[in-house]
Amino acid sequence: MLLDRAPRNPPTATGGTGAPCHGARMADPEGAFDLRKFPRDDRSRFVTAVTRGKSSMPPWGDLLKPDDVDALWAYVVAGEKN
Repeated sequence: MLLDRAPRNPPTATGGTGAPCHGARMADPEGAFDLRKFPRDDRSRFVTAVTRGKSSMPPWGDLLKPDDVDALWAYVVAGEKN
């Protein structure tokens, strides 16, 4: 599944969203990293965390295509606009 650039609650290639861990629209992350505070100048760190995993977050590199990861990054950088 190819993602649109910066969708409101981006779906993943698995059909789910990051909402269960990072909160709906990146709000209320309940223990996961607050993506609203992710450094906007550290794309490589984001890509590494998404593709290889980090702490309790599983790696998604085998499931997400590079375009999917790019779309997720665009969503994070854009921030949630209510």
